Amino acid sequence: MDTQETQEQMLPPANRWIRRVKKLKSNKAGLLGVFLILGLILMAVMAGAIAPYSYKEQNLVNMNSPPSLDHLMGTDEFGRDVFSRILHGSRISVYVGVVSVGLSVFIGVILGAIAGY
Repeated sequence: MDTQETQEQMLPPANRWIRRVKKLKSNKAGLLGVFLILGLILMAVMAGAIAPYSYKEQNLVNMNSPPSLDHLMGTDEFGRDVFSRILHGSRISVYVGVVSVGLSVFIGVILGAIAGY
């Protein structure tokens, strides 16, 4: 174990978080990754306000249209806007990720507590 790790273990928890945030601020790639992930989660949460069309709305006249100003990613075989469908579908992905991590943490805490006892 090097001296920097031992010094960090001796700090109070609040100072550890401050040090980690400062370290993240100096790492450009890490900061970009954090902003991208937060942006994607924000888009998933705000899908109802951002999506230009309903994800269910069919328009058979616009079947398989290429990308345009009206439909940023085009339309599918039923004339539904692909961009709106992706935004609304991302909600499910975020939900599954949060639930699976939360369940894993819950089970891990219980098993850890049992093992520690």
